[in-house]
Amino acid sequence: MPIIVAGMATMPSRVNYLEQVVQAIRPQVDFLRVYLNGFDEVPDFLDPEEALLSEQADGDLGAEGKFYWVDDPECLDYTHYLTIDDDIGYPHDYVERLVDEFDRRDGKAIIGVHGSEFSFPIESFVDSRAQRYRYYEGLEQPEPVHILGTATTLFSRETLDISLHDFPLRNTSDLQLAIAAQNQGVPMIAIPRDPEWMTELRSWKENGFSIWGVTKGAGKSQAKTELAQNGVDEWVLFDDPIKTIQSGDYVKPNRPGVVKTGPAIREPISRDSLFPI
Repeated sequence: MPIIVAGMATMPSRVNYLEQVVQAIRPQVDFLRVYLNGFDEVPDFLDPEEALLSEQADGDLGAEGKFYWVDDPECLDYTHYLTIDDDIGYPHDYVERLVDEFDRRDGKAIIGVHGSEFSFPIESFVDSRAQRYRYYEGLEQPEPVHILGTATTLFSRETLDISLHDFPLRNTSDLQLAIAAQNQGVPMIAIPRDPEWMTELRSWKENGFSIWGVTKGAGKSQAKTELAQNGVDEWVLFDDPIKTIQSGDYVKPNRPGVVKTGPAIREPISRDSLFPI
């Protein structure tokens, strides 16, 4: 029996959008969990078991708070882990669609909606992209990508061996998840959808904190660029496993189209050296 957990992190300035996301996602999952960075109290539209105040847990985790439950501290014994954001309009069939795409691949890939391919050499985390598949745009067929936006991902413990400790940097969850997938040989797949199947609740141009807006700042962009260059030995577009599953003979994806990006990191990533955001 599938058990679906949705993990989300938020902050007080997003509370109006948060309520809309909660109302959209709650009916679609078995357990909704929200990490409340900087809140003094739980908003009244959240049930007590759905919410966790950062001061009662690990402090302000930024966007990485959405991965707080990946270690299953409540023993929910989940089969599917969904990561979502607090400012996106999710459709009524969102979880059903992602679970279907995930299960069709026997859980052998991380599934998402918003993704991109890097261009090489990676000179800028912001600009070095060969392809971008934005969540509000249509996509006719599944596309392997190097990185997925963690506002739109689905995976399981069998897909990827990760814990909260694999996300030491703040507001860098997309890149840290992509690096973990690359190092474990796990494909990331952007799924087909119609245009505006997902929508913006909060425009990226709107005033207030935005991870992407901060990332585009020179210092923060450089830190993520260095992590993208050095976080893995090679960035690979792994094959979509559904191709081999449908043929009846699944094999772990090979490593076609290997592109060198830089030497592998030999020591744990240092927060201080990377100026995390």
